[in-house]
Amino acid sequence: MSAQRTKLPLGVVDVNVAPMPAPTKKGTKRKSTDAPAADPAPSAKKAKAEKEAATAELLDVSMISLDDDLDEVGEVRVYDTCNTVRRKIRAFMTKHSITQAAFMRAITAAAFPDGSRKIQHTQLATFLRGKGPLKGNTSVVFYAAYVFFEKLRIKDKKPKAAERKTMESLHPNGVDRERNADGPFFTFPGEVITMDRYGVVSTSRRH
Repeated sequence: MSAQRTKLPLGVVDVNVAPMPAPTKKGTKRKSTDAPAADPAPSAKKAKAEKEAATAELLDVSMISLDDDLDEVGEVRVYDTCNTVRRKIRAFMTKHSITQAAFMRAITAAAFPDGSRKIQHTQLATFLRGKGPLKGNTSVVFYAAYVFFEKLRIKDKKPKAAERKTMESLHPNGVDRERNADGPFFTFPGEVITMDRYGVVSTSRRH
């Protein structure tokens, strides 16, 4: 026999009956108003492109010509010592963060615009290892780097340095690039060979 539920007066709550659970509200999906994070790639690519363009502009000396016909045949007179050119190379590459490959392309284009010569990494390394005013005077790196820096000087409208003027007076026809400046030198008994910082060779008698 089933129990019958007693009807209670209006307003009276039966404590024995579990309350009905409150209806749950369906949640609405929140739409994100946040903009997606900016992709850093475009700005990085732009900065890289700007740097490459600035480097290309720095290395371009194609608008400058030296000694007219001598420039065209690779016979520009050189008025720097090997030590000076080595110092310029290291300072330039460090200051402007230029790679060896980029530098070699630049000096080759400056000295041999017709593409008749190429410069290898080993040639640059060998020249930079040298020590002495004319150590490496026959190197193609010596000639090409000198031509590049001279054209760059003119492009930047810079005056000749005091050392350059001294070299012009001591080497009116330019530094000898045909004969190895390391010798051999032939002397008479009792003579001593010396070379000054400008690459000028002199002999003296032993005392």
